[in-house]
Amino acid sequence: MSRRMTSLCLLVSGFLLLITSLVLYIEPHGRVAYWSNWSLLGLSKQQWDAMHINVGLLFLVSGVVHSVLNWRFIVDYSVRSVRRGSALPLGAALVLTAYVAAASVVNIFPANLVMDFNKYVKSWQSDRLGEPPFGHAELVPLGQLARFSGVPVENAIRALREAGVKGVTRSKNLKSLALENRTTPQRLFEILLSSKKEGAAGLPPLPPPGTGKLSLSQICVKYRVNCGEIMERLSGRGLKVEGERDTLEAIAGRNGITPMEVYHAMRGE
Repeated sequence: MSRRMTSLCLLVSGFLLLITSLVLYIEPHGRVAYWSNWSLLGLSKQQWDAMHINVGLLFLVSGVVHSVLNWRFIVDYSVRSVRRGSALPLGAALVLTAYVAAASVVNIFPANLVMDFNKYVKSWQSDRLGEPPFGHAELVPLGQLARFSGVPVENAIRALREAGVKGVTRSKNLKSLALENRTTPQRLFEILLSSKKEGAAGLPPLPPPGTGKLSLSQICVKYRVNCGEIMERLSGRGLKVEGERDTLEAIAGRNGITPMEVYHAMRGE
């Protein structure tokens, strides 16, 4: 009875582990999933991850118990195969497994193709669902998030309340507010940004990820804004700018501030 139950448990948990592995392969990055309340078949990323870990442990325990219960058979089969000179299947399995493991470490065929496609899927999910301004922004208190975004806290609270969001306080984060109001942190953040004053025409209220590595000229071309006007605005704030090829990170480091503060200054905030 124990052998039969162990074998069936190994089979069922292995099948479920395969499903959860596929889901983890295509699910978005955590920051994107939590920001957009991503789910699949009614389960969140956190629930899929928990299922994968626990089912994986069940599969591992079942495999160990199965090996112990059938250890004599496994050893006898292996010894007979070697004596008969038919150890080729076992050797081929070991070589194939070792190659896939090594290919994963050094990123060569076919592991590199699998990981490249995984990056493509993750990137597609990020473009489709939207990125947060920074990792786990949904856990930051509303007051701090508003200040980070260049929005007066009172304006942010007023905008959210006028949009019908209940329970808004400066100490609450977007995750708890989203749960209480059956929406997403992303949607609440969009409402928060709607109360932000207009800055330089064309520049979005918050820069997308990676903007800090762009030069002023690249940003101006991307958003079709006057680079001379932007540089004058930065200089008017007392910031040292060496030229249009300066990146936001370089300007920030030279002036002892953050790239986000440089961006706010570019918008005239």
